[in-house]
Amino acid sequence: MNRRLQAALLSGLVFPGAGQLKNRKFIRGAVFIALTVAPLAVLVYKVMSSFMGMLEDMTGDEISALRDDVPGLARTLLESDKGFFDMIGYSLLAVWAVSIVDAWFSAGKDEV
Repeated sequence: MNRRLQAALLSGLVFPGAGQLKNRKFIRGAVFIALTVAPLAVLVYKVMSSFMGMLEDMTGDEISALRDDVPGLARTLLESDKGFFDMIGYSLLAVWAVSIVDAWFSAGKDEV
């Protein structure tokens, strides 16, 4: 398997930035990793703070009923701020796609 394909597959299937690291483009790789980790961290923070906010408004019986309706809880969280979740999803998709293309081209023609 040639170097370009390996780099693109690493960025596409393992983690954005992994292909750049394979190509020894460490700064680019670190940027793509940061552009992936930062939105994921914001997403986790948003979900946890929304969940904790929902728990504060619930009684003990409602909290114990959550075990039976996890999909409903997830749906409620998604519907609470759909624009935010769309923005995070599209930004991660864009970083992923650009990372794959950059990994392919950063391998260089002479290194095929």
